[in-house]
Amino acid sequence: MSEGRAREARVEEVARLVSGMAHRLRNSLQAVAINLEVVRARLRREAPELAEELDRFTTAADDNVRRLARDVDLLVAAARRGPEEEAAAVDLAGLVRDVAAALELDRRPPRVEVDAPDDERGVRLRRGAAVVLLGRALQSARAAGQGEESVRAAVRYAGEEASLEVPVAATDPEVWEGAASGAGALAAVASDGPRPTLILRFPRA
Repeated sequence: MSEGRAREARVEEVARLVSGMAHRLRNSLQAVAINLEVVRARLRREAPELAEELDRFTTAADDNVRRLARDVDLLVAAARRGPEEEAAAVDLAGLVRDVAAALELDRRPPRVEVDAPDDERGVRLRRGAAVVLLGRALQSARAAGQGEESVRAAVRYAGEEASLEVPVAATDPEVWEGAASGAGALAAVASDGPRPTLILRFPRA
């Protein structure tokens, strides 16, 4: 078996393992959500005052279930990435926010803040490869913003193209071009501002 084929086989093996584990995790999360709703309904019926008192705790549990489900989906997408992955319509700003939240890049300074106008039309990208690309880009943005309270990830829409602009610590375009191409994007690094900016361009869906 060639080295390339052996690498593909290892990637496929990891993807199958992650997918199988994710299936069990999703089932467990769904069971938690269902049982939580049963408990909430019974409390409201039999002890409404107690139900009101515990509402913030049950709401927090719901929020954590949703966050875990989001993180599992991102993990599975990343594990399944590869040359056979097909492009699909995706909400770019939503995906950037999800990746930042999953990596907790929006919680501690320098926090990654996503700036994006409302736009219902998505972009076309390979989601798994894009999750990995965005993770690298946002972590590089955070490294570039050390000592600041926040860094901005700006999503822009223009005609048949959407772009994501973030400050980065890695300035060599070749660092980004391969990963961007795998996700269905074009990458460029602009150095005309106070610090280098990575620009990822995606076609509109």
